Amino acid sequence: MTIQNSSSLRWRNQKADKERIMATKMGGLILNFFKDDGKEYISAESPKEITLELALAEIDRLPSSEGNFLGLINDKDETIQFIRFEEDGWLIDAPITGEDGYSYSLQDDSLTTEKVRDIVRRFFSGEDWKPLCNLRKLSETPYEQGETHYTPIPKELKEKSVEELAKSMIEFLEKEYPELLESKRPAVIRPLYTYWKKMGVDMFLFHGDADTRIKIDRAEFIVQKEFEERALRRRKQRILELKPRVVEWAKKNGLGKITQADIEAFLLTEEISLTQEDGRVLARLVNLDLKNP
Repeated sequence: MTIQNSSSLRWRNQKADKERIMATKMGGLILNFFKDDGKEYISAESPKEITLELALAEIDRLPSSEGNFLGLINDKDETIQFIRFEEDGWLIDAPITGEDGYSYSLQDDSLTTEKVRDIVRRFFSGEDWKPLCNLRKLSETPYEQGETHYTPIPKELKEKSVEELAKSMIEFLEKEYPELLESKRPAVIRPLYTYWKKMGVDMFLFHGDADTRIKIDRAEFIVQKEFEERALRRRKQRILELKPRVVEWAKKNGLGKITQADIEAFLLTEEISLTQEDGRVLARLVNLDLKNP
C-alpha cells in the first residue's frame, strides 16, 4: 500500500467520523436511507447510512421524473418516503406498522421543497415532524405476504391497450386540467398521479410486474408527447398571427429591421405575453418579411 493510498483512506475515515460527530452535535443521528433517482438504486432492504447534510443534498438533487423516491429510516425503525412530482411539488408517505406488520399509510401530496427539508431536519433531530403536514390515512389493508405491489391492479389497467390507456388519460386531463391545454410547457406527471388515484392506484406504492409498468410508461409517454405537440402547434399559430401585426407596426415606425428590444416594446404596448424564445422566432420572421417585402 502506498503512502498516498494510506493518506486517502485516513482522510475518508476522518471525514466520516467528523460527519458523525457533527450530526450528533446537531441533536440528530446518522440515519439510513434508500432511493431511486434514475441513476442509483438503493433498496429499503439494504439501506445505507446518511447524515443530515447529505440527506438535504439528496432532496435537492432528486429529479421530478416518475419512479423517483427517497426514504429515511430512524433508529426506531420509523420510515418516511418522498416522491417529487415537480420542481416544488412533493408527496410524503409514512407507513405505520403494528404487531402484525404494516397497518396503514399516512400521506400528504401538497408539500413544497422547503417543507420537505424542514421535515427531514425534524426527522433527524427526533422532533415531531407530523405538524408540518396535512397527513391523511391512505389504507388500512395490510400488505399480503409475498405481494409485489401494495395497491391492486385495476381491471381497466389490465384490459386496456397502451393506446386506449393514453386516450383515457388525455380525456381526463382535458376535462379536469383545462389549463394544460393553454400551457406553453405542459407537465403532466402530477395530474396523471391524480388520474391513477381515481383509478384506485397509488403510483407511489405501486410495484406491479414489469409488463404492467411498461404499459403505464408507454401510455404516459404518449400523453406527454401529445400535449407537447399541442403546445408547439399553439406557439406556431400565435407567432404566425402576430407576425403581420409586428410587420405593420415596424413599417409604421420606420424600422427596416427590428431587434429583440423592439419586439418587447411591441408586446408591452399591446399587452401581449410571449416567451423570450418565441419572441426571438417572431423577430426573425418579421425581419425576413421586412427584408423581402
